[in-house]
Amino acid sequence: MAIVYPHDIVKVKEGVSLDTLFLPQWALERWQQSPYHVIRRAIVRDNEIPIGIRGTSRGERFGCYIPIDWIEEIIRPQDLIVNQAWHHWARADQFPEMFTTIETMADILTDIEWGIGGSLGYELTTGQATITDNSDLDIILYPSQKFSREWANQWLSLSNHCAKKVDFQVETAKGAFHLVEYARGNKEILLKKIDGYSLAEDVWR
Repeated sequence: MAIVYPHDIVKVKEGVSLDTLFLPQWALERWQQSPYHVIRRAIVRDNEIPIGIRGTSRGERFGCYIPIDWIEEIIRPQDLIVNQAWHHWARADQFPEMFTTIETMADILTDIEWGIGGSLGYELTTGQATITDNSDLDIILYPSQKFSREWANQWLSLSNHCAKKVDFQVETAKGAFHLVEYARGNKEILLKKIDGYSLAEDVWR
């Protein structure tokens, strides 16, 4: 059985039929146009996975479940880094500041596994024009072990010199949290989990 995680993008097989009765019109059109959908942070049900159908605007997001055997391919945010997907990005010339920001972060994040999420991750994966001039670079960190707040502040400080704003999210076995909250030394940090949100004093334990 395929294992999927939040931010993964799945390509759905051709010929499958989703129950579209309760889909808004834009989501129905998107389902028919594109086989690529993002894994949501939600409980995985028996042989079903949570996906989000992504529309053309920030407010167009529709969550539903599909059978796991509908998956043809899984593309993870980390794959975009391994394959240096931005070097094959069709619209790189239109967004030079975003391109240079990715290059800079690739030089900085050499000691941790990371990936690109959000609108740019979707565009690099699917080839579908998604980002705009106002888009930030969404980076997802996948630490294999605890890292210090000093490291977090260093990454944030270096990213502040980039041409585009960089938003960092850290994915752990417990859930996900924003790097900036951890770097500040907050006594409690908001942790995003598959069953909701909670405040954690120790995001590593």
